Amino acid sequence: MVAIEDERRVVVVRPAKGSKPPMFTSGGGEVHPRVRDAMRRVLLDDRPCGYLNSTGARLLTDARLTAREAGIDRRSLVPLSPSSCLWFTWTGTKAQRTLCLIADAARLVSADHKIAVELSASAADSARRLAGVDALSLDPVRLAARLPTKQTRKLDEHLDDALLVEALAVDALDLETARVLLVRLRSVVG
Repeated sequence: MVAIEDERRVVVVRPAKGSKPPMFTSGGGEVHPRVRDAMRRVLLDDRPCGYLNSTGARLLTDARLTAREAGIDRRSLVPLSPSSCLWFTWTGTKAQRTLCLIADAARLVSADHKIAVELSASAADSARRLAGVDALSLDPVRLAARLPTKQTRKLDEHLDDALLVEALAVDALDLETARVLLVRLRSVVG
C-alpha cells in the first residue's frame, strides 16, 4: 500500500515484487439458512423471475418441473434408488453438516450435496433410523469429534485436539436447527 486518500475514498497500491497471486480454496464459505430457504421458495413457486434471460427462465422452468415430478414439494426424503435417498433439508451449511454427522451416528452413510444430504438407505429406512435419534440427548462435542477434517481455520494446528473439537462444536455445528429438522422429519414419518 502506498497511500490512503480518505476524501476520494481511494487506496493507492503498487504490485509487490516477486509475489505470487493469492490462493483461494474452493470451499466457498458457509451458506446461511435464509439463502437455501429462498432457493426453495423460487424452485417451488410458479411465478416467472423477470430478471432471468430466456435461457435462465427455461432452465428454471425445467428445474421446477423436475422438482415437482420428484415430489420435493411434498416430502423432504426423495428416493434415488431402493438403497438411497436425498434429504432436502433446505438449511444452512452448519445445520447440514450437523445432520450429516447425526446420520453417520445413526449408521447412515451420508454425503452433503449442498442442497440435500444423500443417505445410504431407502427413504423409509432413513426416516426410521433418523426418527430413532434422540435429538435432545445429542452432544455437540461428540458430534464435532466425528468431523473428518478438524483443522480448517487459521492457527487450528496450534490447538490441542480436545480444545479444537470444543471450538468446532460451537463454531461449525448448528445443533438447534438440526434438532428442529429431526423433529419435523419425525412428525412427517410418524
